[in-house]
Amino acid sequence: MNILYNKKYAHNKLFYVVTFLILYSIVFPTFNNVFTDASFGVGAVVVNIVPLIVCTFLFIFYSIKYPSALYKINMLFFLYFGVIIAAATAFSPNQLIFRDIFELHRPVFFGFVFSLPFFVHWDNRKIIRFIIFPLLIVFTINIFLAYLNVLPVPRELRVSVLGLYTKARNVTTLRASGFFVNPYDYGFMVLVPVIMYIYYMFALKNWKLKVISFLVVCLGIGAVLISQSRTAFVVLGFGISYSLILYVMLNHSTRKRIRILLFVILVIAAIFASYELIISYLETNYPYLYSGIQTILDQGLSEQSSFAARLRQMDFVLQEFEQRPLLGYGPSKDVREFLEMQYILYLYRYGILGFLFMLWVMVFSIIISIKVLIFYKKANVHIVSYLFSFHVWAMVLPIASLGNCFIEIIRISFYFYFSLGLLTLMNSKKYKHPLFTTKI
Repeated sequence: MNILYNKKYAHNKLFYVVTFLILYSIVFPTFNNVFTDASFGVGAVVVNIVPLIVCTFLFIFYSIKYPSALYKINMLFFLYFGVIIAAATAFSPNQLIFRDIFELHRPVFFGFVFSLPFFVHWDNRKIIRFIIFPLLIVFTINIFLAYLNVLPVPRELRVSVLGLYTKARNVTTLRASGFFVNPYDYGFMVLVPVIMYIYYMFALKNWKLKVISFLVVCLGIGAVLISQSRTAFVVLGFGISYSLILYVMLNHSTRKRIRILLFVILVIAAIFASYELIISYLETNYPYLYSGIQTILDQGLSEQSSFAARLRQMDFVLQEFEQRPLLGYGPSKDVREFLEMQYILYLYRYGILGFLFMLWVMVFSIIISIKVLIFYKKANVHIVSYLFSFHVWAMVLPIASLGNCFIEIIRISFYFYFSLGLLTLMNSKKYKHPLFTTKI
């Protein structure tokens, strides 16, 4: 017996539990202004511990009492990842420290968050009410938080609010980070609501809502600029470009295609017409972002300081990889705590076996998201906007992962694995239910 479509065992309170976990995982502070020793990782523990406990309880109760083949098959991949991490940690030649032990929770956390959607009886209205609207609200608030850095807000208010989430240096240098610890994590996640509102901008029929969506898109682009993250800026460009192409491919209406083409032409024309003004504005107000872009254009990507540092990390990992190619060195934070590329992080810590898991997760997210998006492309506009934005986000994730280990980051990992679980559920033939595919 499977709980997913058996109303007898569907508990309404679980919907509110899911919403609570979404809001908690994204909004609950890491208290950076309290726990100033960032290397200890107290903030990550605080954010992850509650979802981990709740999901553990649900996993124990539901997965044992109401198992399903689909659920079991997917959980085997996380079990595989758990064995790899445990073996790599146990047989690491480097000294084991407390922060290494913390990494052992990741396969459990990822697997349980992935399983969370499987414990609830979903339909169209419930997905919108308990998942999409909460996500859209907090992600929109996240955009507006960037403007605390540029508006005439009292310094004490800025420090007290933003200091709950990010480092003091980011607050004092006015680099936006919103609910996230680092500006590049923030900038990357701003892509999600920006793409959702781009979809609304084209799909909604109400012109007032179209204008509001356009304004939020502009504010989102501005928020990425305020973050001054070069990675996020590049990824945003890729994401918006791909989203426009994807929307045209999904819609066969000639009128809509012409509208999008005219919109793109107008935007490009506006950028070219105000090119010098834009460059001057960036140079004056966002020197960190401007200097990085200018270095890339003048001297090449390898000369840009942060990317050059990542290349040095890659050289280190490739040299070490030859000694332990299968399992890697485990977390080894006493030797190399920070590796700022997703690919070399897994290659160094967990070898080829862990690297394959990471590749599988990335490729699977792209495949499952496009399949579900195509199947549900005629569903309610909110459902499609969520699926549309996740697919675009998943498509640019491999590019973004050259700049940071995003799917390891608190808040981002919850969004990623929860969405992956929900889309896996929606893709199942057994659960491609009319409630999902028809409009409200």
